[in-house]
Amino acid sequence: MSLHSHAQKMQNENAERLTNSEAAEYLGLKIATLNKWRVYGDGPPFLKVGRLIQYRKSDLDAYLNERLMRSTSELLAR
Repeated sequence: MSLHSHAQKMQNENAERLTNSEAAEYLGLKIATLNKWRVYGDGPPFLKVGRLIQYRKSDLDAYLNERLMRSTSELLAR
């Protein structure tokens, strides 16, 4: 992998990461809900580097796709 393509890949990965507030907005949630989910181990996976919390957009999309339903009765089966 060339230095340029590696730099491009890293730039794409950084552009895909969202802050806690951006992720909450993307999911249509309050920031407090996302914070609570992290404490209890619920919600989408997140990255933590030092005190910095970030979410990858691809993980948020996967989290939403896992919750795709066709009827309300599917909720009872979970």
